[in-house]
Amino acid sequence: MRDLDLQSATYRIWRLKRLITVAVLLPFPGIFLATLIGLGLGFGNGGGAVWFLWILSVLALAVRFPNGWLDHFALGLPLAAITFLSPFAIILGVGPFIGSLLAIAILAAGFLWINMNLPMILEEKSLGNVQNTFETKARLPGETLRDAVFLRPDATSELHECGPANADGVFKIKALGYTFGDLMGEEGSGVIEFYGRVTESDEFTQTTQYFIDDKGTAASTILEEIIPLRHGCRYIKEEMHDHFSVYSALGFWLNDVEADHFTATLDHIKGRRPRAIKLAPYDTFLTWLTAQISKRRQPRREGEP
Repeated sequence: MRDLDLQSATYRIWRLKRLITVAVLLPFPGIFLATLIGLGLGFGNGGGAVWFLWILSVLALAVRFPNGWLDHFALGLPLAAITFLSPFAIILGVGPFIGSLLAIAILAAGFLWINMNLPMILEEKSLGNVQNTFETKARLPGETLRDAVFLRPDATSELHECGPANADGVFKIKALGYTFGDLMGEEGSGVIEFYGRVTESDEFTQTTQYFIDDKGTAASTILEEIIPLRHGCRYIKEEMHDHFSVYSALGFWLNDVEADHFTATLDHIKGRRPRAIKLAPYDTFLTWLTAQISKRRQPRREGEP
């Protein structure tokens, strides 16, 4: 894992503010219901402490596992179920000991089921044609930003490498980064591979089609425009997807992916230490937990303590 400093930790919390807000609110309805009923995990009966610990856990997950956005739901949804069911468990006469065992079972089973099944379920649900717009400003000359963000044949930087165009104008792109989506390569590879074709281009405007392969599978069309200003420039990016799944769309929005990718570009141009989540190794709480369990199960060699 890349060394984590205060600046990177602060950036991750800020960039993942949508995810953090949604995750923090997951147990709230159940705790609020328990408070109204006067039974179970209400605010005055342990629910407040549970919610406070959950908020700390959400922040810790965002900082330690910034690419593991699904972990927030894999833990938060079972916790929401536990808080919601707590008043009814008391009504049914479930004691504290049995109730604690049931809560642990719900949390563990829910965590595993959501991690194993929810991505596949949401990937199968397509949103059809989706259009997104990202707009921001940068204190950079328009030419500098253009050369960094416009992907063209044979263009190379520390963040990406574009190959030559074939007879149809399609060229291969290798970019640094980790992804959870269905557009750009395998999770955990560290290098995203996809294909592009420039359809229109002038000094500060470019329209590019992007594909999963050189056959044009799963096309996205991106229009990029840079408007020079007195102090810097404005960057506008319009994306049109014909393949976006619910899983990808949810992940892109919760993780503020466009802003994060732009941060990676700015840090590269200005020579700053990378903060972008896209450049952080793909690591989740589930993969970390699995690795810890595997280490414990490995037989010890002779002479090892």
